[in-house]
Formats: sequence, C-alpha cells, structure tokens
Amino acid sequence: MHVSERRWRELADQMAEQMERRSCHPFGCVVLVPFAQLVPIVRQAWLARAGQDAAVYLPQIETTQTWAQKLWAPRGGFQSGESDYTGRAARDTLTAWRWLSSANLGAFRRDLGPTLMETARSIWRLAAAQVPADRSRWVERLRKDLIDGMEVPALAVEATVAQLALAWVGTSAYPTDVLHQAQPDLLFVIQGWQTDPLVTCLAERLGDRAIGLALTQAKPAIGRVATHACQSREEQAQYAAACVIRRLSEGRQPVALIAQDRALTRRIVALLATRGMAVRDETGWTLSTTRAAAALMALLRAARPMATCDQVLDWLGELETVDAGQVQQAQAQLRQKRVRFWKDVGATQPAALALGAQIAPWLLGLRSTRSVGHWLQDLKQTLMDCGQWSRLHMDPAGRAVLKSIGLDDDDDGALRRMNDRLTLAEWTEWVGQAMESSTFAPEHPAQAQLVLIPLGQLLGRAPAAVVLPGADERRLPVSPELPGPWNARQRRLLGLPDRQQVADAQRAAWLDLLSREQVDVLWHIRDEDEDCMPSALVRELQLSGACTVGEDPRVWREVCAQPVVRAQGRAGSRPIEQLSASAYEDLRACPYRFFAQRLLGLSEAEELDGRIDGRDLGRWLHEALRSFHQTLQSQPIDEKDRLLVLDRAAQEAMDRAGLDPVALIPHQASWPLLRDAYLRWLARHEAEGHRFEAAESWHEAALDEVRLVGRIDRVDRKVDGEVVLIDYKTESQDRIKGRVRNASEDTQLAFYAALRPQDRVSAIYLSLADRGEVHSIAQPRIHEARDLLRQGVLADIARLHDGQALVALGQGESCQYCRARGLCRRDFVSEEVSP
Repeated sequence: MHVSERRWRELADQMAEQMERRSCHPFGCVVLVPFAQLVPIVRQAWLARAGQDAAVYLPQIETTQTWAQKLWAPRGGFQSGESDYTGRAARDTLTAWRWLSSANLGAFRRDLGPTLMETARSIWRLAAAQVPADRSRWVERLRKDLIDGMEVPALAVEATVAQLALAWVGTSAYPTDVLHQAQPDLLFVIQGWQTDPLVTCLAERLGDRAIGLALTQAKPAIGRVATHACQSREEQAQYAAACVIRRLSEGRQPVALIAQDRALTRRIVALLATRGMAVRDETGWTLSTTRAAAALMALLRAARPMATCDQVLDWLGELETVDAGQVQQAQAQLRQKRVRFWKDVGATQPAALALGAQIAPWLLGLRSTRSVGHWLQDLKQTLMDCGQWSRLHMDPAGRAVLKSIGLDDDDDGALRRMNDRLTLAEWTEWVGQAMESSTFAPEHPAQAQLVLIPLGQLLGRAPAAVVLPGADERRLPVSPELPGPWNARQRRLLGLPDRQQVADAQRAAWLDLLSREQVDVLWHIRDEDEDCMPSALVRELQLSGACTVGEDPRVWREVCAQPVVRAQGRAGSRPIEQLSASAYEDLRACPYRFFAQRLLGLSEAEELDGRIDGRDLGRWLHEALRSFHQTLQSQPIDEKDRLLVLDRAAQEAMDRAGLDPVALIPHQASWPLLRDAYLRWLARHEAEGHRFEAAESWHEAALDEVRLVGRIDRVDRKVDGEVVLIDYKTESQDRIKGRVRNASEDTQLAFYAALRPQDRVSAIYLSLADRGEVHSIAQPRIHEARDLLRQGVLADIARLHDGQALVALGQGESCQYCRARGLCRRDFVSEEVSP
C-alpha cells in the first residue's frame, strides 16, 4: 500500500473516532477537501474502512464550491448581482469596464480592464471569506491604508485600479456566502499547501466542531528519484515521453505527468499520441487556442468594415454553406490582382464578388452598436444562418466556446440581461478576452494511463509513478512569483501569503512529490542561445545524494538507411516553345526549379496582408521610372522641374500598384536620397550622349525552334545609333560586379542582347541599392555573352527534349530563397547522395 493510501485510511479512522466520541452521525458531518479530485479518494478510503458493511454511511465530502451548490439547490440556486465579481471572464470583463467608466477611465477600459480583473482575482477569496454583513466594514478598514504611499501622480492610475478592485470584490455577493450560515455537526478540514481564507473563517466560527487534518508528514521520506539533464527542449520532451513509456511497461499505472510548462507538456503528449495512450488532462489549455475559438473570432474579424481579404477568406474556409471551389477561385483572383481589403473587391474578381453578395447579409448584420443581449441574439442567428452553429455544437471545444460567452442553452441568462452597448470592435475584444481567460479540458477517459496535473494537485494522490519535466530554475523556482500587483506591505495588510509562505508551500509540494515511489525529474541545459540551470530545489536534492542520475530512457533502434535521392523531373511531352530570361535563369540555377515552376506551373500563393516586400518595391520603382521617362519623352522639361515630375510619377506608380501608403512609409523615407542620386546620374548619362528610347518594352526573337521573349527594363540609344540595354538592380554593387566578371554566367544582360540580335548593343546594370548614389556597371563583353547564351540555350533545350533529367542541384545561394525548396526536399537529402 502506498503511503498516501495508508494516510487516507488513517484519516478515515480519525474522522470515525471523532464522530463516535462526539456521538455525531456521518450524515451531519462535512469533509472539506482543497480540490475536487480528492473527493472520490476520500470516499474510497471511507468505504474501505467500512469493509463489507452494507449499511455504511458517508459524510458529505465537498469542496467549498460544491458544498455551497448543494446548500443553494433547495432555494433555486445562487443568482449573482449585475455588478458582482463572478470569476467568469465574460461577465467580469463587462463589469470591469463599467467600474472603470465610473472612475472616468472608460476611454482606457480595453487596456486597463485586464489589469483590474487580475487585481480583483488576487483578492476575491479574501472578500468571500468575510461574513456578508461585515464585508463593507472590511473594505472601509482597508481602503485608505491600502493605497498609502501611492498618492503621487505617477501612481494615480494604479491607486485607482486598486481601489476599484477592492470596492468591486467588497460589494459582491458570492455563492459561498451561504456557508457562513451552515451548521454541520463536525467539519473536517483537509489542509492544502496554502490556507484557504474562507475555510479558516468557517473553522474559527465553528470552534471545536472544526477539526484540521494534515495529509503529509513534516519531512516525508524520499522515494526512488532519477534526474535527467537534457541537452535541449526537444530532447527533454523525448526523455519525458520515454520515461512515461518505461514506467508503464514496468506495470506502473497511472503515471502522473506534472504540467510545469504547457508547451513542453503538449509536445510530450504529442510524442505519446501514436501509442493510443489514454490521457486524462486535468490542466486543460486556453480556450482561445482551440480551432472552435479561432472559427468564431474569424467571423467577427471578417465582419469588420476594414476586414482584409485574408481575414474573410480565413472565415470562408470554416463554412460548409459556401462552395469551396468558388472560394479557391476567388482567392486566386484576389491574389492575382493583389486586393488587400474585402471592401475593394470589384468586377475583375467575379468569384469574390459573387461570394460577397452571399455573405453580405451575415456580415453587415454584425456591424452596428447594440447591447450585450442583442449581440448574443444576433450572433447566434448569424452562426445558424452561415452554418457554424451546428459545427460548434458538435465539437466539445465548440460547446465550451459557446458557454464561455453565454450562447449555450444552459446559460442562466445573466449576460442576456446586460444593457452595456458595445461596438463591433469592443464586442470582438470582449469575446477574445472571455476565451483567453477560459480553459478547455477534454473529456476524461474511464481508465487513464497518463494523468496531466499541476504540481500543487499531486497532494493526497497516489499515482504509480511521477514524471516532472521542466525542473529548471525558471519553471520550478524556489520562490515563485506572487500573483497580483500588490507589494509586500499591501499583501501583509490584506492577509495574502507573503513570499516566504509561498516558498514554503512550494517546498512542501516538492518534498511531497519526492516521496512518491518512483519519480523522474527532467530539465534542459540549453534553450536556443541561452544556458539553463536546474532548479535550486534539484541542486539541493543532488547535493544531498538522495537521487541517482537517470540513464537515457529512450530505446535505440537500428534502422536500415534509406537514402533520399535528389528530386528530378523530365520535360516529357511538354515542348519548350518559348523561354524568358527569368525562366532560363531558373534552369541554370536549378533544373528542378525550372521543372516545378515553369513546366508544371506551380507557384506559391501571394500574401494579401499588405506587407511590402522586395518585389513590391521593385515593381513600384520600375513603374515610377517608366512613367517619368515617358513624360520626359513626350514633352520637354527643364532639369529644375524634373524633381517634381519624378515625385509625381512615384506617387502615381504607388496608387496604380495599390500599395498601402502606411506600409510604404519606411521606404519612402529614403526616396529623396534615391531620387536626387538618380537625377544626378541621369544628367551625367545624357551629357555622354545617351537618349531614352523605351521602358518596359516587350521583345521576341526566334532561336531555331525556341522563341526568346522578355521585357527589357529600359532601352537607350547613343548618338552613333548604338542601342544601350539597361537593367535596374537593387542589389549591392559587389554582387553586380560578380555577375559582370564572368560573362558566361551573366544571364540577364546577355538575354536582353539576345532579344535584339540584329542590333549593335551595349549593356549596363544600373545599381539603385545605394540610396546616396546611383552607379552604372557595364558588361564590356556583351556580344560574347550573347553568343554564349544562345549556344547554351540551344544545347540545354536539345538535352531536355532528348529526355535528360531535371535534377535538383541543392547547392549555393539559389536554394536559400527558392520557392520550390519544400517540393524538392532539399533539407532531407545528403550531399553525398546522387540520383
């Protein structure tokens, strides 16, 4: 029998002895436990004590919350007031906003609301512990002293929030108020790691009819403890999962996994998921992280007047009432035209326009300001109309989402009666905060192999083994951070536990964990670029010699090597009839990229989030220079007026491209430098006898069976008739000079020259990267480069038509930003493996 089981039997005997000595029937006695998971354990211990006696009577085994619910049941249940603190995020957020408005802080309610709720959350238990008739005097006694020293203007907001929180919790009624009237024959209090002020108050009122019982010994004996220092978070997750598997294979079930770090815990569970392990999660996770919450928030974001196309498309992806093919078609049209905001959808996006007509009644109905009750009514109707309601109801997390904001049928109707008027933005903020402050726990299996629990709730429980990951100094501190904004003086005044008391509770929970029969303690020594130390509690344990260094629990397997060859494709029946400069550059850099993007036509979807990237800037700059030079070509303009003309051309180019002016501000800041440098270069360029001829002009040239096609950035002509081909570049001069240095590798200018095979040409790159100066870098061997390129094109096309494989090279800088990198599996191919 485990020590916890034996201790429960002892406590059951002590309770029975007290009942017998005082002639109290079990029906009239109450056993208070610190958390609900201990209720069945106490019941089992009491029944085990009774043995085969069929007439066994059970005392009431309750938490303060369940006891209060039972006392309220004959009276129809507890109904909280409109301004009461309830512990339910949805209601308390609205109440916090009203309290802030009453203090003339309504303009900041969305920022200060969470702070006020956190402050109230840290002291509501103290308020609930007061006898209702004395609660107002408790507030008055604390009000002045609590903010002593906070009269300076810099702390005015903090002082106001503290006073509001005190007034809020001090004027609220609580379900547990009924316990102050309860008169059990005996009250047995199972003590937790920290004292509950309500239980303390009840015990003081009952006097000798209240009996405290301690579950643990002052210095429990330490069991078998193995420590594991892991190299990284991922290795720690692997070690922890392997420890669970090992303990289960030893017949130890269930295994308790202490959830110190939620992200790490979820990774461990994911590693164990392939084994079909039955898991009972008593910690849960934030409701806002569930897919159901994301679907509801997607609807509210899509309803905004300035919703982006991405936000509306995200929401449409959740609906079964719209045609998925039409959504994909609309997405392609919007990305092709780079439409950012849904309000800007027009006739050039017919699929999106048709979808807009279908969803407009759903979205437009959510844009006006209304009361909370009407919001709930209209949101429910919209969810039903668009088909989301049934999906949410079929999903356990979806039902939790509906319950968190009062949309479920079992809600007491308090939210529907609230008359607070909210805009769509405020309503969206309120829904988000409600789900951010709520927890979702999946349904528990009947028999669990693995139980996820917090460290503090291991008390009184007897898992067969315990695995504690995250035992580093950050996640398992000797002295945890104190909740709430209160300083040491305020905590002492309020009666909150001080730092030493919290540290003592942490140490007691740690020693209780170590007393289990088999314990594995894990931490990692490196987190990205930062070193991690084990908790001081772990170091103390190591120095005492009461633990062993655990071996690697993972089972190593030998697997046969299965090399992944580099991806390859073949042109096959796809004749290559035309070739552009960028396509040929792809073929030279990586044949497989050419196969994927040019022959198969694969491409990644453009983002519509409004962020400006290098391609956007390049298109804007090209269009601005094209417009500027065409204006100069059509009418004579003095050099002193060119600056204004170029500015106007840049602005018109930005408007035509649909670029967000706000997103372009950082880049516009450097525009004056680039503009002035370009005009200085242009003056020198024209003084040398160059004249603008065309910009962004389309050219084609036949090369046997292949047609070379492309658009040349700019064409100038010298006085002697020589054609000057210019390519704008925003890359560094060193990179451009590297292109020019090897004529056989210079694709861009050589291809430009091949598009003008009959002309006498020269070619330059115009470097625009240096905002303070524009440089022209000529390709002196342009004719040689053109001839080499033509020969290379003919040879490469012939090989492709003959069936030569288009292999992923996986080398050089071309892989760094390649869009086909995931397709070719570049990161999973060894350099030594060849096709």
